[in-house]
Amino acid sequence: IVINHRCADTQDENGFWRIFSNVSFPPTDDVEPGKSFDRTWGPWAIVRDDPVFHGEGNSDTGESFPPAPDLDHANERVRRELTAWLNWLKNSVGFVGWRFDYAKGYGAAFVKEYVDNTVGAGAMNVAEFWPEASWEPDGRLALDQNPMRQSMCDWLDRAKGSTAAFDFATKAVLQEAVAKNELWRLRDADGKPPGLIGWWPQRAVTFVDNHDTGGTGQAAGSDSGRMKDGSDFIGGGSYGQGHWRFPPEHRMLGYAYILTHPGIPCLFWPHAVRMPDGRHGDMAAEVAVMVRMRKDAGITADSRVDILVAESDVYVARVRGRRADVTVKLGPRYDFPAEILPAEGGREWKMCASGKDYAIWSRSHATRA
Repeated sequence: IVINHRCADTQDENGFWRIFSNVSFPPTDDVEPGKSFDRTWGPWAIVRDDPVFHGEGNSDTGESFPPAPDLDHANERVRRELTAWLNWLKNSVGFVGWRFDYAKGYGAAFVKEYVDNTVGAGAMNVAEFWPEASWEPDGRLALDQNPMRQSMCDWLDRAKGSTAAFDFATKAVLQEAVAKNELWRLRDADGKPPGLIGWWPQRAVTFVDNHDTGGTGQAAGSDSGRMKDGSDFIGGGSYGQGHWRFPPEHRMLGYAYILTHPGIPCLFWPHAVRMPDGRHGDMAAEVAVMVRMRKDAGITADSRVDILVAESDVYVARVRGRRADVTVKLGPRYDFPAEILPAEGGREWKMCASGKDYAIWSRSHATRA
């Protein structure tokens, strides 16, 4: 749901696009059942410190989004009518949870209010809170991404348990590690995963790409926008904006990581669905195998992970699921100590997924006599 900013459809007398002339909301108690009503929003619904659209409302409670007017969430009427719309989406359309777009654009307390008054905190809600990663002066990703993680934790604290957040810290480190053969990055100074999953996995939604980060930034119908990235999933104009793309040649390592590790994995549609014409079938099939592995092993958001090896060309971790242990290996190196996969009580490790530069083994837990 995009409620930080909305494009107005009418210019005012000064030429600013800040009149919402036909804002349709579902019925409330003061409207005849079964009917909706139209209300016009004007500059009062836009924050006063919007640098482009010059609203007349309250001050912004988050960061500005220049391409469109920033809505004034401190205005009670704006919140009331947005809540009515969200409840229409829930009750009439059938949505059961929210993905909050550009969540750093307004106060986290408002996210909690919207959740509490619609789907409830028990629903699967996730916020796109995208803080800046830390970079070295020469442009390399910094080893320490604690500031990024702390920023996400602080925002989640302010949201007071109403939502999870996309784990941009895991994405930042993971794609840097696989692209540059720097798999040592995948273990932080405390021996834990370096993303939000290392600190608060129950609130971390891990992902490889999404509609903002993936794609080429060019129309899918073009040669460069189609097929190279796998984002032309409808076949006539659907594409990603390409803001921060996971290296396509290492994409399956990304899925091998997030589907074996704690957190809540989120799959990018064009990576996980075979199209009717057969496109993306191989990639979708590999992802499906790993999804089944995760379910069979009983890996959850808070499963224990032990990082056994984290060197430039090999990473090995063991994750304890509810029904089985899983060992995942990333990187081009094939020779690692045999004791990494020890046989215990006649229980052997079985390979359940593999591909270029990754392999996953599982072993069921010992049964009690």
